[in-house]
Amino acid sequence: MKKIVFLLPPFFGHTLPTLPIGAQLIAKGYEVHWVCALQKIEGMIPKGGHFHLVTVPHAFNPEVYLMTNTTEKYGLDSVHELYEESLVPLNRILYQTFYTLLKEIEPDIAIIDQQAFAGAMVCEQMNIPFVTSVTAPAAIDRSASFPRVMAFEQDQILSLQKEVGIVTKEVLICNSELTLIYTLPSFVSNSTFKKGYQFVGPIIAPQKNTVDFPYHQLQQKTGVHTILVSLGSILAREPWFIEMVVIALSDTSRFQVVLVADPEARSIWPENFIVQSFIPQQEVLRHIDVVICHAGHNTVMESLSHGIPLIVLPM
Repeated sequence: MKKIVFLLPPFFGHTLPTLPIGAQLIAKGYEVHWVCALQKIEGMIPKGGHFHLVTVPHAFNPEVYLMTNTTEKYGLDSVHELYEESLVPLNRILYQTFYTLLKEIEPDIAIIDQQAFAGAMVCEQMNIPFVTSVTAPAAIDRSASFPRVMAFEQDQILSLQKEVGIVTKEVLICNSELTLIYTLPSFVSNSTFKKGYQFVGPIIAPQKNTVDFPYHQLQQKTGVHTILVSLGSILAREPWFIEMVVIALSDTSRFQVVLVADPEARSIWPENFIVQSFIPQQEVLRHIDVVICHAGHNTVMESLSHGIPLIVLPM
């Protein structure tokens, strides 16, 4: 039985699309492993799969960093901060754990998320074939529109490669042999992409329901519109934005709101708000009229698949 391992960062949006892919691989007879620093997904792993938790100090966990960092940086400065204070330190830690676990699992192939680039470095050194998993398609081709961003990101990754003993001018992220991109080319840009890039379309499949949700509160009433506000790790931590959502949508005669945020972010919520830090989104979307989101790829694609109009706030 051939073994396949997913190497993932601690981001829900980068992890969830791998679950239905892994389920299909298990059904075809493969032994499938998930290596991730996100404890919450353990209960979502398909039957027959194997989960390996990567222990990451809170200071280097990107989700914790985004939730606790209070600085406000924009444009290229925000990219500098993301790589220098979060992604590179995180991958420095992931490198050691990935190396140890891959020696133990001995996979035939690895599927590595684009932001878990330490996995590609380990596979290069251990001579393990790997495939790149791209869940944030906008990041794969910044060269034309954002050359400084692209150059900075590549320099950061090359420096880490050199640090672990890989001396090459090639950035080990998007594998030229096979890079899986979960969208359509026209949805990303008009660029000509490399031969190994395979646009497989969005991954939308039933998921294990590990969270309770009060669906009865979303029963359609005449004149009342159900709205999902899902803003990812960045906007969901901003008190000013949460207050803006409350002010705009607290009219109980017009709106029923599902807000994905920390319920403790506010002491009192309007009675027409359902506030949960995590929701079974695909099932909830069946009851939604409008989605407000930060243009995260998974939410956009899942909303479009249900024919739901979107208001997007790309941050």
